Amino acid sequence: MTEVLVYQSGLRAMEREIQSETMRLEQLKERAESKRKEVVAAKQETTAIEKLEKEKRRTGLPKGSGKK
Repeated sequence: MTEVLVYQSGLRAMEREIQSETMRLEQLKERAESKRKEVVAAKQETTAIEKLEKEKRRTGLPKGSGKK
């Protein structure tokens, strides 16, 4: 009978560990998604800046003479 209790106790401990690791995984997924969004936003900003610089070169404006 005590073997059964030890086995049940071990199973409960494993269930708690699985639950804890599942929560940790969800948190890591959320962080990864947040970082992905940051990277996408930075890429969009970089693309916009490069496009503006290209337009300035095309129109012959001197570098740094843009309106603020």
